[in-house]
Amino acid sequence: MPKPRAPRSAAAGMGLLLGTTVGVAVGLWAIGPAHGAAGRALLALVLPASIFALAGALSLPIVFRVAGAAPPARASDTRRIAGVRLLVATGAVAAAALLALALDRALAVGLPDTGWRPRLAVSFGVWLTLAAAALHLVRRLASERLEVAAAGAALAACGVLLAGVREPGVREPGAGETSVVAARPAQPVASLRAPAATASAHRPSLALIVLDTTRADHLSLYGYPRPTSPFLEKLAKDATVYDDAISPAPWTLPAHASLFTGQLPSVHDADTEHRWLDDRFVTLAEILQRAGYDTAGFSSNSVAGSIYNLHQGFARFDEVWRLRAKSGDDPLSRLLPASVLRWLDTGTLQGDKGASLVNRLVAGWLDARTENRDERPFFLFVNYIEPHLPYDAPEPWRSRFLERPLPPRLAAVTGADAPDVVFQLMGTGRGITPEERSRIGDLYDAGLAHQDARLAELVEDLVRRGLLDDTLLVIVSDHGENLGDHGGLLSHAFSVHQTLIRVPLVIRHPTLFARGVREKGLVSTLSVFATLLRAANAEPDPAFPPAADALTSGGVSAQGRAISEYGLPVYELSLLANEARGTDIRPFAVRQRAVQDARHKLVIRSPGTAQLYDLAQDPAEDHPMPAAGQPEAERLARILGETISDAPEATGDQAPATGGLDASTRDALRALGYVR
Repeated sequence: MPKPRAPRSAAAGMGLLLGTTVGVAVGLWAIGPAHGAAGRALLALVLPASIFALAGALSLPIVFRVAGAAPPARASDTRRIAGVRLLVATGAVAAAALLALALDRALAVGLPDTGWRPRLAVSFGVWLTLAAAALHLVRRLASERLEVAAAGAALAACGVLLAGVREPGVREPGAGETSVVAARPAQPVASLRAPAATASAHRPSLALIVLDTTRADHLSLYGYPRPTSPFLEKLAKDATVYDDAISPAPWTLPAHASLFTGQLPSVHDADTEHRWLDDRFVTLAEILQRAGYDTAGFSSNSVAGSIYNLHQGFARFDEVWRLRAKSGDDPLSRLLPASVLRWLDTGTLQGDKGASLVNRLVAGWLDARTENRDERPFFLFVNYIEPHLPYDAPEPWRSRFLERPLPPRLAAVTGADAPDVVFQLMGTGRGITPEERSRIGDLYDAGLAHQDARLAELVEDLVRRGLLDDTLLVIVSDHGENLGDHGGLLSHAFSVHQTLIRVPLVIRHPTLFARGVREKGLVSTLSVFATLLRAANAEPDPAFPPAADALTSGGVSAQGRAISEYGLPVYELSLLANEARGTDIRPFAVRQRAVQDARHKLVIRSPGTAQLYDLAQDPAEDHPMPAAGQPEAERLARILGETISDAPEATGDQAPATGGLDASTRDALRALGYVR
């Protein structure tokens, strides 16, 4: 005789009771012993309890309906039908786990800030509710102990699947770190002017945003005809923009080390031949932390992080590239297409190199500061890497800027092998064609525009929180990018041309920097270090005074010159030799220094060759002039020699390394008559 079916109302009631119980338990677990106000604690209970109760009330009647189906008429079919139903039940458990995981991802945004981990809690509650319902089904259907054991194993496997999954890119906080709360989706704002939450005229918060691999002349902010930086143009009306800012290095490690120490690469020595920032340098974050600042860094670039000791001084430092790589271990990544995973992660089909995750993590960190009532000023460092190779900007930016299909030879620059491909292209001997160069530029521009949109989200979040007007905001790039320039150079290797060292620099603060001002004078981004310390009323390490003065409001510090350095590109030379067999790499095996003023630029290459450029007449640097006998070259060489001679020793009390004047630079200066 068939077993009576469970009434739908009874099943719904059971699900409601189970879900409410689970929700309350999760809420109590999430609140912890030291949650905030009573109203927020109550919401932390009510919200999960409601969600889980709804899930249970909807799921149990469906499962019980299947479980209450009449058994087969013939006893011989019992085992077969029971096995089928067992598979169905096991599939239901697996589907419940996947559904919970989808909710875990999809609910990353949009839930109120209740102080609990909404994605993890919701996924746990939904999985537990549906798993209990499926277990009830299995117990009713299974006629053999073996089947019960199999069902239990399936439940355990699904539990492990779900328990091993966390919000992509979010790890459990370590010592001294705060937990991450999911960010709310960015909303457009009408103005960047908003009341400050805690005004502090003497010690504002500080935000250093590095737009990795961003050359100034491809930004609409700097006159580029395509709309690659509409948000920066909007921000410029409320900030000071430096039209001629020069990076001290053409690649990530030395440029970031200079931002963090205020020193030239030859002093901090973190460059191609010594890929490490030594502990003897007291970094910007360390100084600010000692001065009472809450310090946090979020880096999308593996070079700008702990691998090369650039995380010194940050109370919290999230290496987003590591978190994204770790999320690749997600079991679901082997079950669903990448586009679906992307939608579950971000709510859209677009992907990026970490900028969206950076914004969510920063928002979570700010949420935690609010939750903990942390009133200290903060120092926030962010690195976006969207324009960097591979050139694979998401839609809609890719379609907006890629006007024609890619030539076949360039298709790989959008994929994982792009770094190797660009060295193959540079070593072919014939260079890239004008058409190929144009298409590479299209892809690069799309990455810039996408990065600008993510930057807008971050800044607008500061506005919504009332933080922006009490924050000194510095937006700068570490270096630019060659896009087939200078005879077919690609990426950021082998060059100290303006395409790699002229970068954007925008500084905003309502009282410390003038609004809507364009500074035309030449500055070095070395000044960022001193500028941030001055705003914080903090002093640098006396052993390493800043190599450039702080920038001032309404006028540029008396610089008028900038020095850039590039060590022997050991790694890049090996790539070129391996990826383009037969290419003569000797012309690229040089160390380089560049010194420039408002018009002229002197480039000295080992073993002692020097070239002079007139940037006013030859902005593309297509026509180098011999430096010997040129008064401008002699003057710039004198500046270079004096600057390097006056710089602190790079090695302190340790054995000499590459600090000071190396032999090739000394030979070049001797040829110009300025050193003995």
